[in-house]
Amino acid sequence: HLGVKLFCNYAFTQQGFRLGKRIVAVQFHPEVRAQDLPLWLASEPNVAYGVTEGVQTQAQILDGGRRFGAGMQALSGALIERFLSDIRR
Repeated sequence: HLGVKLFCNYAFTQQGFRLGKRIVAVQFHPEVRAQDLPLWLASEPNVAYGVTEGVQTQAQILDGGRRFGAGMQALSGALIERFLSDIRR
């Protein structure tokens, strides 16, 4: 049993879940800021971005960071704050 499904997309059905009150797992990186994306991508030269269905190319990742970075950073901060708030109870 994988707990409560929290996140999914059309290509990957299990992008995040919650198990009980204090365990949250995500299959993405809410901590990465848009301005960190070029360094992040450069640090993984052997990753074949854009080859697998549903996995973005490096250009798409950088474009998404430019277009949605501020909003995603706000949502990521809210996600982390909510998790921390829940485990304090």
